[in-house]
Amino acid sequence: MKDKNKIRILARSIYGVIAAVGSARSQEVIANFLLYLKKHRSEHLIPSLLEELELLYFSNQGIAKVEVSAKDTLASETLEQIAKIMQKRLDKKINIKSAVDVNILGGLKIRYQDKMIDMTLDRRLQDLSQQLNH
Repeated sequence: MKDKNKIRILARSIYGVIAAVGSARSQEVIANFLLYLKKHRSEHLIPSLLEELELLYFSNQGIAKVEVSAKDTLASETLEQIAKIMQKRLDKKINIKSAVDVNILGGLKIRYQDKMIDMTLDRRLQDLSQQLNH
């Protein structure tokens, strides 16, 4: 089984079990799950499992995860505006995170679901170069 499929199956299983047993026994379930991963030498899957669990939770709660990358730290007002736009576009609550990407000359990239909106200066220069070469 490939790691990506294994991660999805494990995440859905643990999410389902935790939902079924409730918060009272969730710590016990998580501890047993971590022992299972250790026994099967699968600790390296934990970061990906956490991401998948977060996606499952967001999906069940009607929340979209949005990641914004820019050259510099974005002002909170800018992030709020992006969140409002994305909320209207996706018709979901938005969980927005920002990151600094020193490889971006200017502008920003917005990632959500399996999509990306690339509004960087790099991308615009590439587009212009392609137009000039054709």
